[in-house]
Amino acid sequence: MNALGIISEYNPFHNGHLYQIQCARQDHPDSVIIALMSGDFTQRGELACLSKFDRTRTVLPHVDLVIELPHQFAIQSAQYFAQGAIEALRHLNVSTLSFGSESGSINQLTKISKKLHIINEEYKNDNREVISYMRRGNTYAQSMNQLLDNQFNNTPNDILATQYIYHNMMLDQPMTLHTVQRKTSHHHDKKLTKDPFTSGTSIRNNWSTQIDQNPNNTVNLSQYVPPSTYQFIQKQKPNSNDLFLPYILFTLERINYEDLMRIHLMKEDFAHRLIKYKHQMRHIESFDALCLLLKSKNYSYTFIQRMLIHIMLNIQKIDEIKGLRVLGMNQKGRKYLKQLNSDIEIITNVNKQNKHLIRQNIESTNMYNFITKHKENDFNRPVILDKSEVID
Repeated sequence: MNALGIISEYNPFHNGHLYQIQCARQDHPDSVIIALMSGDFTQRGELACLSKFDRTRTVLPHVDLVIELPHQFAIQSAQYFAQGAIEALRHLNVSTLSFGSESGSINQLTKISKKLHIINEEYKNDNREVISYMRRGNTYAQSMNQLLDNQFNNTPNDILATQYIYHNMMLDQPMTLHTVQRKTSHHHDKKLTKDPFTSGTSIRNNWSTQIDQNPNNTVNLSQYVPPSTYQFIQKQKPNSNDLFLPYILFTLERINYEDLMRIHLMKEDFAHRLIKYKHQMRHIESFDALCLLLKSKNYSYTFIQRMLIHIMLNIQKIDEIKGLRVLGMNQKGRKYLKQLNSDIEIITNVNKQNKHLIRQNIESTNMYNFITKHKENDFNRPVILDKSEVID
């Protein structure tokens, strides 16, 4: 039985995501469709709009398995995010990788990825040229694009796609690649489109705004998301990073320079910046204001968001993948797991014996629940089955 993997956040699950799954099923009708999904925090360093369990419920009617991407990779730059995701799919014996892209061209993206490999080898021990571009006010992605001679659009899906391809090339048995070109809306567009395909950002923005202004006026979002997602839009607001502002401010108040330098990917000058602005942080009233206070030409808004979550969760290193947590499955997915011969433990029931294998996943969900008051956790929520059944 072959498996096709889709690396995802589903924040929230919308029509563009559904279109990708439909294209994957059409091109690979006999394959098990596995969604490797981030947990309760997203790659950009934000609280997911819905819990990992509710987001599993939104996508499960359309895929066969939902597996949690380990937390230590989920809140990372494209390079580490892709590295961890590709490694996880390898443990699941996935034979085909499907991803969205702005260009829609495997050949073009592969060509760029091969050049990226050469650049990474050249600058593995000396990243001065990338740093020189960043000191001119460019982001890391813009700096890498300069080194790549501006061969591709500096767009989120293509950036991730080149990293997926690059890390896939490093495997002993690379997966077959399948891409679906992104329709209309840009990944970060804040305005809703006129057609049914709009960005997750625009959905989250309008979801929150409309509920604030008129709790009953969410009908227009129904054209952008499947019914499985719309049921949650009708019931609750999306989560906001402002929810965990008091917790991060309390953590920053108590932490010292030595502890900061133990945090994964912490830079000396950023640690000094956090110490320098401690007094001003006491008067901060929003998460955006905190990020703006800390922002500089060397550190992007997204980098700051990620680092704040690393600090709050005390992420000191990227652990190797020791186990993968199954969040949801249908009967086809269940059959695939039964015949899967993985080199790590695939966890369908979290308990005292296996909890150490997914420690960071559990801790991040506990923090998410503490902030959002969500009740389901890795111990009281068994694997979600299609049609909301549970495994005893």
